[in-house]
Amino acid sequence: MIKAETELYIPIKEFFEKNGFEVKAEVKGCDLAAVKADVLLIAELKKSFNLKLVYQVLERKSLTPYVYAVIPRPKSFKEKNVKMMLKLLKEIKVGLITVGVESKFKPVDVVLEPESGKVKNNNKRKIILKEFNSRKTDFNLGGAKSSKKIITAYRESSVEIACLAEKFGELTTKMARELSSAQKPESILRTNFYGWFDKAGRGIYILSKDGLNALEDKDLSELVEFYRKEVRNKDV
Repeated sequence: MIKAETELYIPIKEFFEKNGFEVKAEVKGCDLAAVKADVLLIAELKKSFNLKLVYQVLERKSLTPYVYAVIPRPKSFKEKNVKMMLKLLKEIKVGLITVGVESKFKPVDVVLEPESGKVKNNNKRKIILKEFNSRKTDFNLGGAKSSKKIITAYRESSVEIACLAEKFGELTTKMARELSSAQKPESILRTNFYGWFDKAGRGIYILSKDGLNALEDKDLSELVEFYRKEVRNKDV
């Protein structure tokens, strides 16, 4: 028995990456999103098959034909409940992947492939793809339901700018535009959503106390380390 849905994420991520997909977790509420060329694939992870999972995959089916339910591998596919599960997933045209967490030989098994369907919510699909493509990293764990901060594209960009401010002491909006990979970094500085920056002059910003604390936040440690390395050799 698995203790958390996050235990399913790494095997599934590795499986799709081996098949040529770029994979990221917790993208606009989707446990796992994967992109290859113009294909968007979504997987929802659960410790067991339940009604909530059905609702989730049905909603995702409006965004892409390629939707999978992911659960731990059942002991037997001959059980009545498992047969009913497969019948239901076939009816709603959703795929099924099972994960044998302790299996070394075949940890991931595609039991059922999703069937084609019409994308009904193209606007939300675009939002998911924009969020996906705006992230450089994947330090989230799919299926995480804890209080750990989800790293969104906006939070990632804010950390990058904070690391630039840490390096240079003072950061102008011009420097942020030239050195940051973020979209509209000057807006992040001016809006100051997290309170990480203090204004030190016209178009000049420094890290606030909250900003300094954010760079030491355990939930953001991997992301901070990534961007500290990224900005290390940058100069004006």
